[in-house]
Amino acid sequence: MKWKRNTMLALLAVSGWIFLGFFHMQANPQNPAFRKLQQFKKLQLIEYLDLDDKVAEKFFVVYNRSQKQVEAQRRKIRRLTARLNEAMRLHDTEMVKKYNSELVQAHRELNRTIEQSLTEIRQVLGEEKFAKFLIFESRFRDAIKKFRERRKPRRSPR
Repeated sequence: MKWKRNTMLALLAVSGWIFLGFFHMQANPQNPAFRKLQQFKKLQLIEYLDLDDKVAEKFFVVYNRSQKQVEAQRRKIRRLTARLNEAMRLHDTEMVKKYNSELVQAHRELNRTIEQSLTEIRQVLGEEKFAKFLIFESRFRDAIKKFRERRKPRRSPR
């Protein structure tokens, strides 16, 4: 079944209330709301990409491994950012320089990890389904971002 953008956005909006707790926390695989959102995303991916069982199994082996690797890199970046922030607070120029370099390197590693993940996913899906995957990922992130923005309390002008 082919999904149109509006259909996917409507599904996200309707299911969004289920995941309200997710939006106030960082992406945490231990969080039940985060896990439910990831399960929802996977079901939508299977349907949107029209994957048969064999391809879906191969795809999710690569996809899950990739997600874990990317999240590990993001955790590393968050740790280094916190350390850099602390070094700046303490006006420790040597540590600032050290963490600046480490953070730049961590971002390079994250980019490499994402590129490798996309290459592996492309090999499993083929060109057309890979294109659909890229479109889905972009739209899913945009829909989540829009939903989060709508959930933010509005500040009144003073």
